[in-house]
Order: sequence, then structure tokens, then C-alpha cells
Amino acid sequence: MTHDMTRYLTALLLGVLSFTTHAQDSCQVALVKATESFDRGEYAQVISLLERRLGDCDFNRDAMLQAMKLLAASYDELDEAELAEATTRRFIRQNPVYTVQGIDPQAFATTFSKFDVKPRFSAGLNIGTGKTLVHVMKQYEVWDAAGYHSAYSTSYHVSGNASLQWHVTRAISLCAEIGFSMLNYEHDISYGNTYSLNYSENLVEFKTPLYVNYNFHIHKKLWVGLTSGAYAYTYAIISSTLKYTYDGNTAKENSDEVAGRRSYGMGLVEGLKLSYRMNPVTVSLESRHNINMTVLNKPGERYADPSTVANQLHVNDDLRLSTVELLLGVSYTFSYRIRHKYH
Repeated sequence: MTHDMTRYLTALLLGVLSFTTHAQDSCQVALVKATESFDRGEYAQVISLLERRLGDCDFNRDAMLQAMKLLAASYDELDEAELAEATTRRFIRQNPVYTVQGIDPQAFATTFSKFDVKPRFSAGLNIGTGKTLVHVMKQYEVWDAAGYHSAYSTSYHVSGNASLQWHVTRAISLCAEIGFSMLNYEHDISYGNTYSLNYSENLVEFKTPLYVNYNFHIHKKLWVGLTSGAYAYTYAIISSTLKYTYDGNTAKENSDEVAGRRSYGMGLVEGLKLSYRMNPVTVSLESRHNINMTVLNKPGERYADPSTVANQLHVNDDLRLSTVELLLGVSYTFSYRIRHKYH
């Protein structure tokens, strides 16, 4: 019984495979015949061979596009303009970045030229490096005659983001992002040659920018764009450290000054972008300036921990951070707007 069932299932499977192979071979034969009929000017025969098979046959991508070109051209040759345009629109949906080739049927090229295809939605990734800028809004002096007014120092940081763009027109797009920047700053304070204090802080800033890109075509596939918008941000503190030296002895303490930090805020973004568009992929290089509009510390709050020597002598100033970044990006257009030029 089991053996007979196995033989039956095997025979059934072979029959299905044979039928599928035969059907696929029939589809390829029909496409070859349709090409020959089109070359002889037998446009009604082309329609008869391909009209039903576009839905029934499992053509590969190239074969499907070739079949649609022949069908659209045949409709046009027989003055079936609506059917020719409907088939061409279907062709463009499957291959929105197609450029008419010299070997394409002239009737298909004529119908194709009636459509305007523009990007609608793109998704992208950016990564780069930048510099943190520290703006001191108000300084707090704890130790008389110490150098609290010395400048803050920073080093280069890493930034990255993911974006979604809506191309309103070819020149204007709206963009929403989610991104991060790894920031740091230090403040060195000295009192003569006997005492020095170094406060350092490392943090990660998460941003959600929303901005407008104004793009200008400059040469072939090259575009230059201006970025303008706003963002919300929040911080995650990695570490904050106080290191102090007195009479040649150095000590290092973890600081809790971050307890007085603001956890969120708003900012403005501006930038200049150079893009190279190779539909559906665009590569870009952007210089961006992010300006945090809110002070880093919580309003009206200062932190001082009397339990450590260093914290008795240091209270963090009111700071506002901004960043200058250079970002390398790549985006992919996954949706296009197809419009008939004359309707």
C-alpha cells in the first residue's frame, strides 16, 4: 500500500513538472513567434499571441518587458491608443528607470515618450564625521582666581542616520530622519602651577530631523541642494569624568554632573548637498550644521557634589552644543510617479 502510494505521488509530481515545463516552453515559443510576426507587420497576430499570455505565462523579467513592448507597439500600429498607453504604463511600473533603446519598436518609443516619470519616495543611509562646537551661555566660578574662562575643547565625532524622502517635485523634497552623533567635550581649569582640573564628558545625541531640500540641476546627473529644517533631540550620557592635579598628585573621579542635564531639546539644521543621481540610486556628499537651540543643563538647576574634592570646585556651565558634519550618503528610490503628459 505504501509502495503504491509512493509510486502514485512520484508519477503525479513528474506529470506536474512535465506540464509546467511544456507550458513554459509554449510561452517562450509564443514570444518568438510574436517577434517574428511583428517584424512582418502582422500586429493582430502579435496581440493574439501575447495578450492572454502576459497574465498566464511565468516570463522572466526580460521576456516580460519584451512582450509588453511588442504588445504596446502592436496596439499603437492598429490605432488602439488607449490599450497601447495602458500596456506602456504597466511596462513603466515594472521598470520606471527604463530608457528607450535604439532597437525598441518605434511605435513603443512614441507611446513611451507620452509619459513623465519622476521619483516619489526614497530611503537612504548617511554616515560621516564632524566637529562638536561648544557655546558657553553662562559660566560659573567656584574657585576664585582660577581659569574658569578657558575655552572648551572637542574632538571629531561619528554621525549616522537613516532617512525617508518624499520628492514633491524634481527639485523639492521633504525628508524625515532618525540619526545619532557621538559627541564629547572637555574643559581644562588651572590655578597657577599647583592645581588643575579637567572635566570631560562623552555622550550620544539622538536626533529626528524634519527638513526641506531645495535641489538645483547643475550638470547632467549632478545636483546641488540646500537643506533647511528643524529637529528634536535627546542625549544618552556615556561617561563624565573629573580629573584633578594638586601639587603633582593626580586623581580621577567619576562625576554625577550629568544629573543636571536636560534630556531633550529642539534644534535647527542647515546644509549644502552635492548629489549624483543614477536612478534608482543616488550618491551624495553633504556638509551639515546642526544647531541645538536649548541649553544643555536643566533650567535653574546646578549640580555640585560636596562628597568629592573635585566636585566642590566645579559646576558645569550653561552650554549649548552644535555640530558641523560631513556626511556621505546613498539612497534608493523605490516609488515613482507616472504621469501622462497630455492628459
